[in-house]
Amino acid sequence: MSKRDQPDHPELKRPPTKRAKEVDAHLPYDKLQEALEEQKAGAETSTVAHWFRSKDLRIHDNRGLYNASSLAEKEGKPLVGLYVYCAEEFEWHGTSPARCDFILENLSLMQK
Repeated sequence: MSKRDQPDHPELKRPPTKRAKEVDAHLPYDKLQEALEEQKAGAETSTVAHWFRSKDLRIHDNRGLYNASSLAEKEGKPLVGLYVYCAEEFEWHGTSPARCDFILENLSLMQK
């Protein structure tokens, strides 16, 4: 294949129909639904986790955090906040160093 025939960005090339059908046959959402249905109803909760999104560390008006906190309080179980900090992701998305510092400062305040 000559250079002229190769796309500039192969990741933007559409997948073949056969591959698209394979992906559509086993959607990640369907797998999640199946896993949730297989869980035992009323299974004992040991820990409640709330996963903070990439750049969203709100604690005062966060509906998901409120629901997780309410469940933890109702069950009498600990609430664990999860956040994945990936410097490469922030660099890839062009996040400024000031914004990264702001996020790290907020994380340290949340630990107290």
